[in-house]
Amino acid sequence: MAKKRSAPKSLRSLMNAEPTADDLFAEVIGLDSDMDDRSCAIVQASRLESSLQEVLLKRMVQLSNEEIADLFTDPAAPLFSLSSKIGVGYAIGAFGPNTRADLDRIRHVRNPFAHARTRIHFATPEIASVCQNLRGQAEFVPLPPIVGSKIRISKTEKHSARIQYENTIWRLSSAFIYVISSA
Repeated sequence: MAKKRSAPKSLRSLMNAEPTADDLFAEVIGLDSDMDDRSCAIVQASRLESSLQEVLLKRMVQLSNEEIADLFTDPAAPLFSLSSKIGVGYAIGAFGPNTRADLDRIRHVRNPFAHARTRIHFATPEIASVCQNLRGQAEFVPLPPIVGSKIRISKTEKHSARIQYENTIWRLSSAFIYVISSA
């Protein structure tokens, strides 16, 4: 039997460090529009996934860092994938069907950027088509006032699919952080 190849304990600890609401908000505010499309899709989805994980943790009993790692960070963990986090979040009522649909669309856009062996962009028709259906409506909680003040909405800009993707992630992440900080 092959030996399990896991990340060094120090790196797992780094991945499991619990962020504060300020840490999460700084990540969202730091969304960098200077990134290329591939980096944007992957990094921003990762930031959203971190916020989603914190929402799930707020709904759970207090867990040790080891228990959190067992649930979230090992590749065989039940909540390792974004898909599983979305499914559980919806199942426990952390958000409704519109948010679930947007999270799934973000996941569907992120995956080709992470795994495609050819160059793709937000202007790629298949990507743009999915982004056009993003709504960015977090129906599970009233959005804090700051959310509406930072959103750029433009269907006419050159990269409108990217803008829609970024705005949706910004809105959902902000709403998740609001839930985390008010719990």
